[in-house]
Amino acid sequence: MQRLKKSKNKHLIYTSEPVDFNDKVVNDILGSSRANNSENDITGALIFRLDLYLQFLEGPEEKLDEVYKKI
Repeated sequence: MQRLKKSKNKHLIYTSEPVDFNDKVVNDILGSSRANNSENDITGALIFRLDLYLQFLEGPEEKLDEVYKKI
């Protein structure tokens, strides 16, 4: 029987300042995040307002590190 390698889950919370904040920008972020996160077994939440993005992400440590480097 083959054993599967267990990867450690990691949690990440970060904030950033929006640039050119509008509905299209937020929808683009959500669309690309849903596609990329699904492929990498990452889940999370995005909280936003005119002056702030706050994002919570969780998933396999290696994948989350890769995704965060792109952000």
